[in-house]
Amino acid sequence: MTAEERIQILKEAIRIEPEFCIERARLYTESHKETGALPPALRRAKAMEKIMTERSAIIFDQELLVGNPTSKRVAAPILAEVAWKWYIDNETSFGPPGEHIDVEAGLTDEEKPVFREILQYWDG
Repeated sequence: MTAEERIQILKEAIRIEPEFCIERARLYTESHKETGALPPALRRAKAMEKIMTERSAIIFDQELLVGNPTSKRVAAPILAEVAWKWYIDNETSFGPPGEHIDVEAGLTDEEKPVFREILQYWDG
């Protein structure tokens, strides 16, 4: 396969409807629940450790350089510990003026209840 053919395959693979990824939010939230007695700095450190050791390691076809901030090919990570209130206030729909993006439309049916549970946890 030529480089041009490989590049064309990669371009086609990323020209999909963007999604959202709750993997980081799920792992961070799980860690936060497990480390309630620790000081805040240690809780954040434990959360990052959990994310780095338990997140999906995915290598997509035709990639020579690998690494992705999410568990999906084209997705935005949910940062619930930072923006939970914003997700709730915007009723999970946001975007640039005149263009709204429904977060839940970018999640699988299995992810939607987990996403809502994560937001409820951070909402306190």
